[in-house]
Amino acid sequence: MVEDDDADVLAFLEGQPPNATFSDMATACLDHFGPDRAWSADRIARVWHRRFPRTLGPKSKIHGNPAVKAFLDDRLGRFSLNQIARACRRHFGDKAPSVTSIHKYWVERRRAITSTLPASDPPD
Repeated sequence: MVEDDDADVLAFLEGQPPNATFSDMATACLDHFGPDRAWSADRIARVWHRRFPRTLGPKSKIHGNPAVKAFLDDRLGRFSLNQIARACRRHFGDKAPSVTSIHKYWVERRRAITSTLPASDPPD
């Protein structure tokens, strides 16, 4: 939580150039406010990440299209990612996801599936 007396420090930091690193911001803060009020790079990073969380980009073409999901689920693990991507492009055209998106979806699905499996029995 940012205290009231730190509001001017935060306002100063928010005015820093968008390409400034947390270390750059800490140096500028030290120069501007002096050692008694300046924030460390670690503190700046903690406050910054709480106040300005990064949002993930848009979901892939897979997440918004149940037909694409079903198509992939039917083929993942059976065919190579490149084969699936080519078949997807033939079937869905512009709505087909990229190979990278297919791979990310596959990893996501494998994690979901393996996290629900019971622990295997030890060998006899």
